Amino acid sequence: MICAFLGEHKTPENLFGVMEWFITSLAMNPSIHKFYVGNHTAFEKMVLLVLREIKRKYATIQYTVIMTPADVSYIDEKESAYLLTPDVPEGVEIEDLNKETRKTIITQRNEWLVENADMIIYSDYLENGKEDWIEAYTKEHEKVCMNIAYDEYFV
Repeated sequence: MICAFLGEHKTPENLFGVMEWFITSLAMNPSIHKFYVGNHTAFEKMVLLVLREIKRKYATIQYTVIMTPADVSYIDEKESAYLLTPDVPEGVEIEDLNKETRKTIITQRNEWLVENADMIIYSDYLENGKEDWIEAYTKEHEKVCMNIAYDEYFV
């Protein structure tokens, strides 16, 4: 089973301890063999920090940073990373991407994560309905989905 994490920019910093405990619990689950995480939002960066810490303790933990040219590139050269090729308009260079195109590329990356994972852990602290598509998609495709912001398991 592959577990993917995605979430929004505004994520409370006090969540780090809960995230560490929760991700460690997931990592100890023998049915989960790999994690996917981006490095674009505060939530994803927090998850990546936790995965790095866990990997130091348990060398068998496998995770891959799923990136696009619109992501922040601050991964370790020893980390497993996969660079997605975005669907950008013809003739547009990555360096010239405007804010809207960058947002589209990140949305494509999020859709790739949801499609290629069996379990999706996400955060939607703003309750703006922006992430409702995740729950709809996972329900339609019978995947496990948890909103770490409001799922009673986390609060």
